[in-house]
Amino acid sequence: GRDPVVWPYLDGTAPFGLFPRYIGGDIFVIGLGAPFATANTHAPNENISIEQYLTGIKYMANIFYEYLC
Repeated sequence: GRDPVVWPYLDGTAPFGLFPRYIGGDIFVIGLGAPFATANTHAPNENISIEQYLTGIKYMANIFYEYLC
């Protein structure tokens, strides 16, 4: 049990720290990430494989299920 780290503004993102004021609740942001060197993260040719994309969809579905159901 530690307090969460709050970063209201991150490079390359929207000002998520302002959202709770307008939606009336907390938010969380999770990226699928690219766990390999050739992903070229944030480059013009950034990429992930279809397998990683599908794994990310399952990951997000599990998170939504745990928090919303």
